[in-house]
Amino acid sequence: MHRDSVLRAALRLAAVVLVATIAGVVASGCPAPRLPAVEGCTVGATRCRADRPQVCSSTGRWHDVGDLACAASGAVCVEGDAGVAHCAVAADGGSDVR
Repeated sequence: MHRDSVLRAALRLAAVVLVATIAGVVASGCPAPRLPAVEGCTVGATRCRADRPQVCSSTGRWHDVGDLACAASGAVCVEGDAGVAHCAVAADGGSDVR
């Protein structure tokens, strides 16, 4: 019987340590995702901001398309005739956009 009580005590201690560890991880404040503010934009809409195309997500947030500004590839951000923002190569030193 003595061995069973020692085993139960060890299991209880392990359970307490596990619960305390989980509580510590939760309380340590795991970083929240860094999402843009909700702006209520139209889902699928696009725009240019800071030389980068952005698209509106299903949660009403503007998200950058790609990792770099258009200038990093020698282009500029334009909102095309179809209303779709994209990077386009500038012709004639930037006076015209193709």
